[in-house]
Amino acid sequence: MRVFILHIVFLSIIQVINAQQWNVYNTPRSRQIHDVAILSQNNYVIVGGNPSNDSITYMAHSSSAGESWENFTDLFPGKMINTILFKNNITGYCAGDNEAFYKTSDGGKNWSAFSF
Repeated sequence: MRVFILHIVFLSIIQVINAQQWNVYNTPRSRQIHDVAILSQNNYVIVGGNPSNDSITYMAHSSSAGESWENFTDLFPGKMINTILFKNNITGYCAGDNEAFYKTSDGGKNWSAFSF
């Protein structure tokens, strides 16, 4: 029994030592996030919208690992964006409801409508 308790204590100590610190950040403008692209350690792009507010099309870019956000794109009336895909760190596409399809050529800072 003593060995069992020592193992539990030992495993608990190891778990505390290996635990990572997590931080909670709110999304800019209180939008729902549907997808995240991490282009590098500091460059993040999020897409989504707000279904309770006429499905605003929403894209945002952060060059500070999510601590601050710049280059917001709010399209109203818009369409909910559901997914994002980058083929490299510069060119990316996002798509959503009702045939919404957008392209970026600058790493997610600016978006433009794109057709198939």
